Amino acid sequence: MTHPRKTLSILLVLPFFLLGLASAASAHGVFEADGITVSQVWARASKVRNSAAYMTITNEGQKAVRLVGASTPVAKRAGLHTTRIEDGVMKMRPVKAIEIGPGRTVELKPGGYHVMLLGLEEPLRVDDHFEMTLTFDNGTSLDVLVHVRKASAMGMKMDMGEMPMGEGMNQGQKMEGMKDSGD
Repeated sequence: MTHPRKTLSILLVLPFFLLGLASAASAHGVFEADGITVSQVWARASKVRNSAAYMTITNEGQKAVRLVGASTPVAKRAGLHTTRIEDGVMKMRPVKAIEIGPGRTVELKPGGYHVMLLGLEEPLRVDDHFEMTLTFDNGTSLDVLVHVRKASAMGMKMDMGEMPMGEGMNQGQKMEGMKDSGD
């Protein structure tokens, strides 16, 4: 037989436990609007003024949509970029948009498409969270919560400021196409 006090204690604690689970789910959760789903949103912890954010975007609609912009209060600028290896050199280039076809999923990940965060107001620390607004060409704006993770936990062994820059580059040189915020 269960003691009435024990049952009452469980009933009093249960809502707080469930609320904690709901908060954890939204912190690492899925964000949806107008047939667009964004999940697995994270940014690389950084000790430098720049970092990058990554995510998975699914278009559940019948027409293609294009991610055309991003903004966040933690950086002076947020821009869409892609990274490619050309002639053994890692090159980062801004892109005007990232298209997500109908019924398709696009993964923004290290070494590919990403949201470049330029001129961070302060370093991004592991387990911090920040808001970001994604803008799509169909007029949809979607607010997401970005979780900051350790770079090595994502299979990356180096800080953004120490990424291999290609053969023949000296420490301190910038990756081609990378622009600093200049402050």
